[in-house]
Amino acid sequence: MQIVPVLRGCLAAYAIGVLFNWGGQLLSDAQRPGHPLDPWNDLWFSAVFGALLALPVTALVIALWFLLARRSSTVTYRDAMTAGAAGTGVLFWAVGNPLPSLLVGLALGAVFGAAFWLSAFGFRRQVTLTLR
Repeated sequence: MQIVPVLRGCLAAYAIGVLFNWGGQLLSDAQRPGHPLDPWNDLWFSAVFGALLALPVTALVIALWFLLARRSSTVTYRDAMTAGAAGTGVLFWAVGNPLPSLLVGLALGAVFGAAFWLSAFGFRRQVTLTLR
């Protein structure tokens, strides 16, 4: 059953997101003079905040996998990267300054999609989704 690789891919994308967020927080803290650096508290915050964002996205990914697997659809690594870029780009665009946030969201989303694909399906170029 492909649900285990799909969940593994979601976990990999979550981990990459936490690491990116944590790195950004560490860089931001380092730029503020007189601000004590507390990397482990920042990591904890990134993990909890990331989990709150990852749960609905994981539910959406599982629903999408189920719909595509019922049709025995074939998907490629480009589909994962495009879906990640589109979803993250739209979310970043809605929250921040339109163009810069959109571009950062597209880039990060493509990285999330690549992490998902590599963790779920390895280096295969395409996979036929099944419910078995």
